[in-house]
Amino acid sequence: MSVTPSIAELPLTIHEAASELRKRSISATELVEAALSRADQLDEQLHVYATRFDDTARAAAGAADNDFARGVDRGALQGLPTGIKDMIFTKEAPTRAGSEVRNAAWQQLRDATVVARLRAAGAVIIGKTTTAELAIGVPDAAYLPRETRNPWNPARWAGGSSAGSGAGVAARMFFGGVGTDTGGSVRIPAAYCGVVGLRPTFRRLPRHGVIPLAQSLDVVGPLARTALDIALLLQAMTGAGRGRRPNFSVQLGRSIRGLRVGVARAHHTDRRAAGADVAARFEDAVAALKQAGAVVRDIELPHYDAGVNAVLVTILAEGCAEYRQELRRQWGMFAPATRRSLSNGFLLSAADLVAAQRALDTVKREVTRLYQTLDLIVCLTTVTVAPELAALSLDELTESICTDCWSAVGNPVLSVPIGFSDEGMPIGMQIAGRRLDEMTVIQAADAYQRLTEWHLRLPAVGPSHVAADMPASREHESHSVSASGRGALSGPVRKARANSCTTPGTTPGSA
Repeated sequence: MSVTPSIAELPLTIHEAASELRKRSISATELVEAALSRADQLDEQLHVYATRFDDTARAAAGAADNDFARGVDRGALQGLPTGIKDMIFTKEAPTRAGSEVRNAAWQQLRDATVVARLRAAGAVIIGKTTTAELAIGVPDAAYLPRETRNPWNPARWAGGSSAGSGAGVAARMFFGGVGTDTGGSVRIPAAYCGVVGLRPTFRRLPRHGVIPLAQSLDVVGPLARTALDIALLLQAMTGAGRGRRPNFSVQLGRSIRGLRVGVARAHHTDRRAAGADVAARFEDAVAALKQAGAVVRDIELPHYDAGVNAVLVTILAEGCAEYRQELRRQWGMFAPATRRSLSNGFLLSAADLVAAQRALDTVKREVTRLYQTLDLIVCLTTVTVAPELAALSLDELTESICTDCWSAVGNPVLSVPIGFSDEGMPIGMQIAGRRLDEMTVIQAADAYQRLTEWHLRLPAVGPSHVAADMPASREHESHSVSASGRGALSGPVRKARANSCTTPGTTPGSA
């Protein structure tokens, strides 16, 4: 009878695990059994899973081992446990979107296109991971027992809305996670949990089989421990397509000497009152890029506030339009914070949405001009670390997040861990590139990780590390986290209507 390997015996990354599987020093079955054992130990505490697929995962691992024995190689993900956000269809179970609300379309037992592509690459789909309710819910005191917890400190938030995918990778419950990102929902959990998360170029990956929030902003994105692992996940999810599929790892290991990097501080480190420890880690990360040969200069992102607020208005308007029937028919099934967020969209006018779209167009155009003399732009992902759930302030949370501006642009942007705060919580930095240039974004993150070891540090989460405010619960559903990872969409809309949707260069009402 085989013994399940301990977590200390397992490879740490997708790349390492793929190598060990091909050496036959470990089997896919052993990896899956170790992942399931890890979930048994930790998931009551962390609430990473919405639904587990133990039986089908074991069967898929056995099939992978048979393929390896026959010399059939499907790629780097073959045999590796992978978590899928519960906004994305899988054939094993209905999609619940972290909600008590029911929609007949979500009951379909089929794979989203990105999931089908992961399976074709040999990935073992081990379960659905927790999400904020409909990817827009916010942390609510009434639902704290069901919140996804941060592996670095279970009293703290894991981020949103792809909370389970970020926390699960950090806690080593699976090697790669898949999330969705509208205003930051991949990048925020990546930063808070100390892993890497990529928002690809808008429409780089198909969204067929993904429950929408705001279709003009939604993307699917991977989370993993390293930039190399992100490249491997993105490779599989991209699929063959009509033309030649890009090789997202081809540039990894190459020098970034001469790469032109703009450093954005004005709306992040400077104005948003980043803690001294967070600001110091960001400066250290910029210095590391310089050490690797990048040519660094300070920049200011054009129309930053207009872009952020246009994203906010777009999420409110499109989210409300998406769920207006459910709001009317199933009002009591929504968590209070979620229905407040969504119903705020009813207060917006067509003119507000048109003004927001004009602002987004202007921001995209002006940021594209920056890339005439830059290859990349870097800034913090959040100016504070993961907040304590019991004392979470929505206003402070909103002011701390720096992700929406890149959702406005639509270019690829990745959050990479750059160190820890004085409290021992992870800090993340965003690296943003030109449209469809994920290769350079991933290359720069990889170059940074070759010079640092933050991504190799592991949280000391375990049965003895229990949040004091967390009662025992085995529920897997989450009605939590942030508005598409942004938070605070349930706040006042009046300010957004009066000030936020103005096209840059115009006055309120002139749109």
